[in-house]
Amino acid sequence: MDAPNITEARRKRVWLDETAGDFNAFREAVEVETQAADWPFAAEIAGNIPLYDGVRVRREAEAPQDLLSEWNAVFDHGPGVIVIKNGMEDTAMVDAASDIFARIIEAERATGSGGGDHFAKPGANDRVWNAAE
Repeated sequence: MDAPNITEARRKRVWLDETAGDFNAFREAVEVETQAADWPFAAEIAGNIPLYDGVRVRREAEAPQDLLSEWNAVFDHGPGVIVIKNGMEDTAMVDAASDIFARIIEAERATGSGGGDHFAKPGANDRVWNAAE
């Protein structure tokens, strides 16, 4: 693919629409070998997945149009997934939340109060319901 044409096409198509949900089309897209030349912002390709460097992503976020266009293309007709290595500069907040979740899970195990879910019976897996809330 010609890089200037890819960039221009991506700028015109930033958001997915109702036609982007075809599962067979998705399957065909993710079965294609990912070519580094098609994803110029990616630092590397591993396992057919574009890997992006968090430092560059943060830098590009100041004027994100081209990067967001590339990611839209990844999700729309590319491999369907991205990885951002070192996406967070400071993981202290994530680590603190993980510690809280671990304590909740341990307390539920100790008291037998953890509930099951639609994936398995109680005690078969751990999750903190409504954690994002």
